[in-house]
Amino acid sequence: MAGKKKPVLSIESLTVDFDLGKTCHAVRDTSVRIEPGEMVALVGESGCGKTMTALSAIGLQPRNAKIPQGKILFDGSELRGLNEEQWNQYRGRNIAMIFQEPMTALNPLMKVGRQIAENARIAQDQGEYQKRYDSLAKRFDRTKDRLEAVERSIAEKQAHREMVEQFLSELAKQDAVTEFTDELWYSMIDHVTIHSKDDIRFTFQNGTEIRM
Repeated sequence: MAGKKKPVLSIESLTVDFDLGKTCHAVRDTSVRIEPGEMVALVGESGCGKTMTALSAIGLQPRNAKIPQGKILFDGSELRGLNEEQWNQYRGRNIAMIFQEPMTALNPLMKVGRQIAENARIAQDQGEYQKRYDSLAKRFDRTKDRLEAVERSIAEKQAHREMVEQFLSELAKQDAVTEFTDELWYSMIDHVTIHSKDDIRFTFQNGTEIRM
């Protein structure tokens, strides 16, 4: 018979207390077992200890919280009692938490990008972190350059369209012009400059330039 799989996360008889003049049990004798590939939902009314259980499982419980009993095992390793430096070997690498309300989870005095980078910086090897950071920075710069090029192209096309519309509007005001023919078009052109197959510029006798 095959051996039983070791759980990814096992919380055994967890108790979390707060000293508020008298002991307040935020979580009492709670156990949770999560197998590989399994999703587990903690369901209960507000204030029953769901969030405190999750925070304790990742070492983010409030500083005035005490865990007098229980085990928190991740992949068989005991996490209870780890210091912050030891926790950083797990958080962000092997175990993480997605907070429900980012407005309260993020520090309003720090930019979001810096907070995200801080987590990656702490959790990853510094050499690997710098390598990935440089790679992402280059990708960002390339994307930014492409976006700016597209914006310039759109702006130029909009300007060209407005020039053509203005030119045709002026022609429409002339009662003598009843039909815009090729002959009329060429009679009004002063010269044509061809920079490339995608950049042909018509300069009219009144100084107006239209790029095609």
